[in-house]
Amino acid sequence: MSAGNGSRTRRGTSIAKLVAALTTGPKSLEELTALGLSRAMVYRHLRILSDSGKVSQVQKVDGKTVRVEYRLTSAPPTVDLARVRLILEKIEARNQKVRDEALMDLRSLSRNARLPNRETFERLISIARKNRDAILLEALAYQAVQAQKVQDTTTLKLLGTFQPVASAIVRDIGAEAEAREQALRILQLTADFDTLSDLAVKVTGTAGDNAQSPSKPSQFGIVIQSICVNAARFPEYRSKIYDLLLSSDPDVVTRAQKILGLSREP
Repeated sequence: MSAGNGSRTRRGTSIAKLVAALTTGPKSLEELTALGLSRAMVYRHLRILSDSGKVSQVQKVDGKTVRVEYRLTSAPPTVDLARVRLILEKIEARNQKVRDEALMDLRSLSRNARLPNRETFERLISIARKNRDAILLEALAYQAVQAQKVQDTTTLKLLGTFQPVASAIVRDIGAEAEAREQALRILQLTADFDTLSDLAVKVTGTAGDNAQSPSKPSQFGIVIQSICVNAARFPEYRSKIYDLLLSSDPDVVTRAQKILGLSREP
């Protein structure tokens, strides 16, 4: 590697470090230099990011003090940490009415803002592992969408740890259809092609699944079918769909025939 290429690589790495820090919310110059970069380097990188339109400067007034911060122009806003902690606390309250209102707050918040730090995100995941409520899963899915927008790999990796739980919910025919739908959304945003395709084929082959009724499929069933149609264009998965034609359950056979038919289209 030439000296010039090495310099560009180091610059790209340090810019990526700045962008990663800004994905969790606006930061001051002091907070950015705490990443281990010199003040002059942070200035240079911020100018590059500002000129490209990726970063903007904002002023935050606190009493008589004006604090200059930098934020990603494409990043959704983050919410106040104290507010998030309160909502997560109330979601685990004993009173059902309190829990219900806290869940509504979380739904509204997660659609429009990002959780402020890793600690609160990990707590939300922990709560969702124990209480597989559709709204909790929906909040995780919204956070995944927002993380993808700003290429926040840290958040996406954290969501990756939730994949086994999400997969179990998707396969649970006793779970409510909305919870299964939201769990599937999380997997669509975090899992690789083979993981998602294998799961969708197994779900398609599950007998007695009312969410996949051929006569009246739910949104969950429609998405599972769509994933299988895409997978069935590849020999490995088409073979598995053919195997479903041997099922003793007529609904499974009907679903397999529909997938094979749709996958013949361009």
